[in-house]
Amino acid sequence: VGKEIYTELLDSASVSPPFVQATKSPHPTAANLEELFLDFSFTKFFKKQQDIVTKALDGEDETETENRIDTHDEIVAGYKTLIMEQDEEINRLKFMLAQGSP
Repeated sequence: VGKEIYTELLDSASVSPPFVQATKSPHPTAANLEELFLDFSFTKFFKKQQDIVTKALDGEDETETENRIDTHDEIVAGYKTLIMEQDEEINRLKFMLAQGSP
């Protein structure tokens, strides 16, 4: 199998409906076991490995790829922290509003 076909197969797997659904939440959302094809941890692992394999086929150094993945994870973690802080602020303001205090 040529590297283009292999890369296309990896890409198509990561955009399939079960894969996309599994990436949305770390908690399984399937109604029953028959609908649970993939889990969040696997999708995260797959994307990391997919990037490493693709770059290896293209000749990029694995360290460069891992650094980009780490940077991406740091950005996502930063946004998650920001969202949590905003949620706490919203809840605090809702509580204050319900209590009638400024």
